Amino acid sequence: MIRPASLLYTLMMSDRIKYLWRQYIAETATLAEVAELFRYIEDTSNDQENGTIFRDELKSFPIPPHLQRQAPEDVLRAILSADVPEAPVLGPVKIRQRRRWLRYAAAFLLFLAGGGMAWWLNRADTPRATTDIRRFSREVMPGHNGAILTLSDGREVMLDSLGDGTVAMQGNTAIRLSHGQLAYDLQAADENVALLYNTTKTPNGRQYQLILPDGTKVWLNAASSLRYPVMFTNKERLVEVSGEAYFEVAQNGQAPFRIKINEMMEIQVLGTHFNINAYANEADIQTTLLEGSVRIVNNGQAYLLAPGQQAQVRGASLRIKKDIDLSQVMAWKAGAFSFVNADVPAVMRQLARWYDIEVRYEGDIPVREFTGEIGRNLSLDQVLQLLTKNRINYRIEHEKLITIVP
Repeated sequence: MIRPASLLYTLMMSDRIKYLWRQYIAETATLAEVAELFRYIEDTSNDQENGTIFRDELKSFPIPPHLQRQAPEDVLRAILSADVPEAPVLGPVKIRQRRRWLRYAAAFLLFLAGGGMAWWLNRADTPRATTDIRRFSREVMPGHNGAILTLSDGREVMLDSLGDGTVAMQGNTAIRLSHGQLAYDLQAADENVALLYNTTKTPNGRQYQLILPDGTKVWLNAASSLRYPVMFTNKERLVEVSGEAYFEVAQNGQAPFRIKINEMMEIQVLGTHFNINAYANEADIQTTLLEGSVRIVNNGQAYLLAPGQQAQVRGASLRIKKDIDLSQVMAWKAGAFSFVNADVPAVMRQLARWYDIEVRYEGDIPVREFTGEIGRNLSLDQVLQLLTKNRINYRIEHEKLITIVP
């Protein structure tokens, strides 16, 4: 027997999910609303409620008459292969020039993921499908918070599974973990103590946040690392970074903050907010300034960035790009992939880092460009289904290897 309070809660949740679903179908959902909808659907404890909600909503779902008596996998295949859009796009959020079939295809996938498959198979006017339903759940889930901390003596600490508390002592500094965030607590200042260095590394499929000994906040994207001392001196604050990281540097005019990216490039800053993209397999090292000012020094060249500008370093060359779309640069931190005229390899490099997969190419690489956003909370299968709408074909060798085929 359902208690009145529980019944009221169920009804409220039902109305909320219906609202999110309709926003999604109408292409008016925000990224936050899309993320909320997918979190609810991916929670298997909601399967029974999902069946009821989406059964009712599907009554207005515009499946063509000639497909209405087909098995679900055939319907899905027909929807995903129909009406290729003129402009390649990605994502379950509002994007210019997207045609309605992509929206319906994504919605149908969402419905199946939410328990709709069982309802579809049990309709009186639908033949029973003999296909193994489990092939629709062959999913690689998105990345999550986690990192590996390497201490000064070489010991490695897996931060994914640790609870709150003191992780280790490094000299006079206590390393503490609180709510999934690493922080350094200097117990007693001593200039005579030898500098000890730690490295926080995020493997593929992980992201992490930490607070350095001076109070500087750092967010690490997947496949990134940060090397830093466990105690800064009064003269300088020097760290080394690879991959992608967002910094909110604590101000200290007496000790400038410096970041080394390679032997040729350095970023000098007093207090500011900026993003660094320095993956080894990307053509450029990009430093984008959000607030304050930073000086980029590369191979003898120096430039002082202003907010909204991006320094692009390729080898010995340094270029400055102005009027940068900061929301596009910071999409990863907000929980989304954001593509602007990105080619297939550029898209797949981001997916490989976040889903911890290997991508191979069979034959010529398809010439496509993608513009749009897609949530990083989606499963890999959901993302790949959207790629097929853009005439990108793939073969799943196993859950860690995807081959792009002609």
